[in-house]
Amino acid sequence: MAGPPPEVADDKRAIMRAVALTYRRETRAAQAEGAKPPEWHHRAYEAARAKYVELDPDAPADRLAQSRVVSTMIAHAVRADSRWFWQGPDA
Repeated sequence: MAGPPPEVADDKRAIMRAVALTYRRETRAAQAEGAKPPEWHHRAYEAARAKYVELDPDAPADRLAQSRVVSTMIAHAVRADSRWFWQGPDA
């Protein structure tokens, strides 16, 4: 079993929330349109990655490095409260 995801710096928490909510919103939208996995995941993940790049002036230029950060942010949101993340209202 994998350990917890790497920590997200306190000054990046607002970005983490926006990235996680973008992933959740896009997941729901894609599923509502009938998308199946992995299509909905790829669509939602790309939207979350784009939101991260938009909001974080320190975001790396490399897409792989961006993906590592976005994965960490989503993982933290899910681990912090998975019920809220998957079933909560769209904030």
